[in-house]
Amino acid sequence: MKTKWFCLLVLAIAAPLFLKSAYADDIIKIRLSYKIILDPADGNPPPTLTGPDYPEIHAIVDSMNKLQEVYGRGYRFVLEGPVESIGGMGDTDGPSGVFYNIDLRTHEFDISRPDGSVMRLSAKSVLESTAKDNPILYKWKDKAINIYINRYTSGGKCSFPSHSIFDRSEHVIVIGANESVATHLHEIGHYFSLKHTHQEGFWGIGDENIKDTIDDDATWTSRDRIALENYGRRFNQLSIARQERVLNVWENIMSYHHQHGSVLTRLTEGQLDHWASIANIRREYVTDGQMIFVKKGGLTVKDYATNPTHNWKPLLELEMHHGNAYGEVKYGIVRANEAGGDIILIFPGAYPEKLIINRPVVLRATRQGSVTIGSD
Repeated sequence: MKTKWFCLLVLAIAAPLFLKSAYADDIIKIRLSYKIILDPADGNPPPTLTGPDYPEIHAIVDSMNKLQEVYGRGYRFVLEGPVESIGGMGDTDGPSGVFYNIDLRTHEFDISRPDGSVMRLSAKSVLESTAKDNPILYKWKDKAINIYINRYTSGGKCSFPSHSIFDRSEHVIVIGANESVATHLHEIGHYFSLKHTHQEGFWGIGDENIKDTIDDDATWTSRDRIALENYGRRFNQLSIARQERVLNVWENIMSYHHQHGSVLTRLTEGQLDHWASIANIRREYVTDGQMIFVKKGGLTVKDYATNPTHNWKPLLELEMHHGNAYGEVKYGIVRANEAGGDIILIFPGAYPEKLIINRPVVLRATRQGSVTIGSD
């Protein structure tokens, strides 16, 4: 049954309109799989964690989802099964014996090659390859972000996705047992190819296209320093708009300013756009839907939008090279999965269209402003 829209439809900032069918919610789920490496000496988890249910991890996921609600894009983290323990007392050759008592972020292993030479690999890389080779022992899940926690890791580490759309390596996050909500979300940001706010140039896939973060440096220890470096004035001398740009760096999840006393909670619209683009084409196997962008000036070539193989990766590559967006809402609707589960994110503006909506979709506006669809 087709739903015809000929009236004026207004979406408030970050507001969803959900046309229900088989889906019971208006979110895209990002699947997480946490694994706790146990102490080989006594079989216990790291001292700050409480097994076997690990309420501390559940609290971290809940807190990350509260930030996702603020971002207004419709993503939510869900645990793919329980938080699991791996290894145990006396496990000298498995997860506990090999990976419990080291810093997974900095440690390196010497690996012998068949020709007798030795290569040095990071602990994170060795853990990932070992877990993939032993998925039952290491509780590996192909369709979730695999996060491993041990006692002695300082901070966390996650590599960017491969530049090849067919390469599913670099698929693991390692993190210490004492880390904050911001650190967990920071590493997941790297998983979706977000770089640090203080790193310049090409680092990650297409990340240089993020234009709404001003210059930053890990050694700048205050809002005033960021303001002075960018605008030549102290923070309280800036306009409200420029103060927001400073705060978008000072409080950014991808910054290092927690070292200077800042509480990190922010991601910018540009960072969130990039997250969604990478989730669509490089990390699509850990989500249950896609974010489809509609923006004034985006793609309007009907042949692209009506391509029946909407999950075909070259089509997604084409979208990325055209600003990741369709120019009209109707093309976004045709692009959406007929079975439901996708979100059409519409950027601010008026879209004077007559729509026929024949599939379950979610329409969302961004935090940047309201959207008007149709005519009076």
